[in-house]
Amino acid sequence: MNPDEIDHVMAYDLAVDMVTKAGFVLHHAAPKSESCYYAHPSKSPLLFRISRHKSPYPLGAYDVTARVSFTYRETSLTRRRVAERVMLAIGRYFISEVT
Repeated sequence: MNPDEIDHVMAYDLAVDMVTKAGFVLHHAAPKSESCYYAHPSKSPLLFRISRHKSPYPLGAYDVTARVSFTYRETSLTRRRVAERVMLAIGRYFISEVT
């Protein structure tokens, strides 16, 4: 294992920290999973989903316009890769519209 690699739980925690620092606030947590939904005050009610499992729904469903998921099956996760994925999703959140 690469010493820079992190597991999916740490990746999830880093993603939560990044979106919080970017000004997102917790909208709600899923009642039956660890998924959390965040909104930015400038784009509410649009949601950003962070989870430790994939979503069965397409983007746009339930006002989710961006998401990142980190699963136990992923290998080679690093802080840099997590940051890149979160930054891409934040960009998608701000340029997306719910159709």
